[in-house]
Amino acid sequence: MKKFKISELDCFSGVKAHTIRVWEQRYNIFKPERTIGNIRYYSLDDVKLLLDIALLQQSGHRISFLSKVERSELASMVEELSDIESIPGKAINDLIIHMFTYEIEEFEDVLESCVHVLGVPATIERVIMPFIERAQLISISGSSETHFAVSALRRKIMVAIESANPRNLSQKTALLFLPEREHFDLILLYAAWVLKSTGVRVLYLGSLISKDAVEQVALLKNPDLIISCCAHKNKLFSASMVPFLLHALPQTQLCILGREKDLPLQPYSNVLYLSYLKLDELNQVEVVDAVI
Repeated sequence: MKKFKISELDCFSGVKAHTIRVWEQRYNIFKPERTIGNIRYYSLDDVKLLLDIALLQQSGHRISFLSKVERSELASMVEELSDIESIPGKAINDLIIHMFTYEIEEFEDVLESCVHVLGVPATIERVIMPFIERAQLISISGSSETHFAVSALRRKIMVAIESANPRNLSQKTALLFLPEREHFDLILLYAAWVLKSTGVRVLYLGSLISKDAVEQVALLKNPDLIISCCAHKNKLFSASMVPFLLHALPQTQLCILGREKDLPLQPYSNVLYLSYLKLDELNQVEVVDAVI
């Protein structure tokens, strides 16, 4: 049976590790087991309990009350949350549990239900992207449960890209790719959807793209934006891809996506480091002259 660290519970629920420890001591909510090295670890039942409590807290219930309620009753209280604002939180919690219990059909049913109730844009922005962050799917961990979840999410975002039909078309063209040895493209697909939804013409090369292939397409299409996402952004610079593109296409804005806390200082005036949580800002990017 899979075990979870307290840092994972923190990420899944948004409840800080310190608060979880306080709840253990004050309310006896959790009784984690410990490793030989005295490190706490938690069960999937503990994860579900914490997710239920965190959601009910957001709905106005106090922890002093929730700590006295039976687990089955807590689950019933969560099911009874019916306001539209509770739907994304409930869906994210369900996706986390379904992912770790390998309930593939249930996982996809949650996504379909959200699309039906919230629509595609809200499902992507309020359910899928927060789930990716909270379930720590920013990079592939190699576990089987993350692979099936990523596959389901990719299909949903790709369908949204195909069906995007903006009223106003932009004159901008964006070239999107992941460099060699980078294959996790959920964030890049999200960027493609954001851009296409607002009328930008998207040229999506995909993942594992060589330096030569990017250079060839970029010189041929002369895009206004080149967008990539890389776990280690220095790979793009060390491969000389970025310097080449900036010299060859001085009017092109290069945008490298990442997590906000990981964004480095920018060494070039027309290289933009942008948090994937702020992709709406892509439409505000102005093409500037390169200073290299």
